[in-house]
Amino acid sequence: MANVRVPGFLPSTNGLHFSNSWPAVPDWKINIAGVIIPIGDASNGMCGGMTYTVRDMFQAGLQPPGDLTAPAGGPLFDYIASRLLDSFNLPFGPAIYLALMNPALPDHETWIEPLGHGRAWRMINEAWPAIRADLDSGMLSPVSLVEVKSLSAFDLGQNHQVLAFGYDLNGSALTLHLYDPNSPNDDTVTMSLDISNPDHTTDVTYSTGSTIWCFFRSSYAFKNPVLATGFGPNEDWTHGPYYGSRGTFFADVTGDGRADAIVVNDDTVTVRRSTGNGFGPNEDWTHGPYYGSRGTFFADVTGDGRADAIVVNDNTVTVRRSTGNGFGPNEDWTHGAFFGSRGTFFVDVDGDGRADAIAVNDITVTVRRSTGNGFGPNEDWTHGAFYGSRGTLFADVTGDGRADAIVINDNTVTVRRSTGNGFGPNEDWTHGAFYGSRGTLFADVTGDGRADAIAINDNTVTARRSI
Repeated sequence: MANVRVPGFLPSTNGLHFSNSWPAVPDWKINIAGVIIPIGDASNGMCGGMTYTVRDMFQAGLQPPGDLTAPAGGPLFDYIASRLLDSFNLPFGPAIYLALMNPALPDHETWIEPLGHGRAWRMINEAWPAIRADLDSGMLSPVSLVEVKSLSAFDLGQNHQVLAFGYDLNGSALTLHLYDPNSPNDDTVTMSLDISNPDHTTDVTYSTGSTIWCFFRSSYAFKNPVLATGFGPNEDWTHGPYYGSRGTFFADVTGDGRADAIVVNDDTVTVRRSTGNGFGPNEDWTHGPYYGSRGTFFADVTGDGRADAIVVNDNTVTVRRSTGNGFGPNEDWTHGAFFGSRGTFFVDVDGDGRADAIAVNDITVTVRRSTGNGFGPNEDWTHGAFYGSRGTLFADVTGDGRADAIVINDNTVTVRRSTGNGFGPNEDWTHGAFYGSRGTLFADVTGDGRADAIAINDNTVTARRSI
């Protein structure tokens, strides 16, 4: 008798802890010319995505999230939905299901086989050896279950997918041990059959009572599941304290595409370059004090891909260009005062690759475009007040390369899209409150080119993706 288990795996510890019961929300959303098109309905089930996600996580050495109910959105939902699509194995996967669902396909071998081998032969001679090969090598095996006989493609959703993590073979009596998304935290789900005679009809017994007409080993390729968990585990990037008495910042001052760590102190500005896995040694980039009484900023105002150092004082805005190894001499970019009573910002609102100067005051939002050598004349971009009681920010939430104006109030987050020459009308982007007790930020955490909303609270960091 052979008893094989994938070492270290049990559905109760390594499977998703919620059932395959999803809210009625789209599986996917696509953006066509600014119109969001919903596709699919999660309430029909996402078993394929769940089984693939569990194998991904186990193979990557990650524990599953602690969610006890299926999420209606967020990183885990999006990842499972993406793996659901992968589990279809388009364009061939549905064709395999339909062939095995065909009522004309015999359960046993016949003298004339116009549709090929019967279901018993396929389970015993094709599916089982492939599943066994996975399990004998210590790998979980994704298994597709045919639970309906039908010619209709609309019945494809009545089938199911599970994950085999072991088997018992006693002579010809085979029992597969399964993670079943319909039975979370259950280590006792099994599927049994006799594999002695593939020419004869072979009954399959499923421990939960489901009717199984046939099964096959699903086509699977590993995918890194880090996106399923949102942010990865803690990593120490400085191995000691690193902060400035006048501010700590993160911006790409070297132009390599990685944000570097910058601290501003009374005597100098220190940079630690990002290596992609940590921050390097201290480098003095100003060789003397450099900070503003009304703010110190780091943004690429010249358009060369390197963030420059900007200080705002009562009488002017001064820029020191990044050389990639330090900040150059002082340059007066406004030749007079420019700051906002409700905030001063430096971000590219016109899409030319250079950060512009923005002042938010009680009556309007004023923009001075960067020319690469200075900031141009004042331009009124809102023609009236636009600021939030919980914050005013500028970030590209639409993905068009222009930073949009965002205000956070107690009841909602409002966006005004940049047209390149002004900010458009108010748009409610959250339809309810969204802010953090310790901070609300906007940054592209998904890598799709659109800034997402991030709320920092005492117990967690919550992200809402820009769609």
